[in-house]
Amino acid sequence: MPEPQPPRITVRPMTEGDLGVTTLVRKAALESTLLSEGRTPEPWVPRDPVFHRHLLRTDPAGSFVAEIEGIVVGYSQALVRGDIWYLAQLFVQPEVHALGVGARVLDAALQYAEARHARVIAVCSTASPSAQALYLRSGMMPVALLYTLRGPLAPLLELPAPDGVGKRVVHCEGWQDRLAAVDRDVWGAERRDDHALFARSPEEHGVALLRDGEVRGYAWGRESDGWLGPVAARTPEEQLGLLRMLAETLLERGTEDGGVGALSRNPSVLRALLRAGWRIVRWTHFCTSAPFGQLDRYVPGSGFML
Repeated sequence: MPEPQPPRITVRPMTEGDLGVTTLVRKAALESTLLSEGRTPEPWVPRDPVFHRHLLRTDPAGSFVAEIEGIVVGYSQALVRGDIWYLAQLFVQPEVHALGVGARVLDAALQYAEARHARVIAVCSTASPSAQALYLRSGMMPVALLYTLRGPLAPLLELPAPDGVGKRVVHCEGWQDRLAAVDRDVWGAERRDDHALFARSPEEHGVALLRDGEVRGYAWGRESDGWLGPVAARTPEEQLGLLRMLAETLLERGTEDGGVGALSRNPSVLRALLRAGWRIVRWTHFCTSAPFGQLDRYVPGSGFML
């Protein structure tokens, strides 16, 4: 008998109509990873895929789905800010992992990096050997760990108070030029669309640290679950003051516990949170093809947005 032929994989641009099924692919992939690590997935609550939709709007040429027999089995979403390309998402239905679906959607996303003349390509990867190999082959090397920590917000009020005048950012659009200047120096590129997304959300609250009319840094926090980030500051010390300001803001709104993603390149924040009683719950590998930004004074929004 002839050998059975492998299923044919097709890749096409993602559309708004794919957001529901890609959310379910992501759920299945994340739960499979947790189970393989001996951990129990938390109960799943369907939520509007806000960030997926955001990237589809800002970077439509960087979002792709893979199909087998017309059924979506994997997808990728990449963003480009300045000359930095970042792979925000790549998930594959666990049952078809061995078919090369991940490589196909990664190749499509990398074509977006080439089209936009990106100087840097980067990703946050699990420790899975297949995921690591996929990204290493593309030139993205592990340079840091991205730790996820969780803990109470109240102890963050013991962090050093900002040295200067603090002012809350109420309408992000009115601060875009100043926030863009911070991002250019700290993150490595402007992120105006991302700040506008946070400013539109009723769950997100932003603070900025002003000194002599200059924005020294900013921080965003989410009221619903206490997630802190992104945070960017001119100095490592100033980001601690921003975290304190953000904790005050969220506590005033009744949020008691929080979470954060902190890079191993940022010892100031890691030490401060661990001393405040926060605990590490997991980590991923931050991989990049070239250095960028000043990551000792930056806290990512999440592995999704970096």
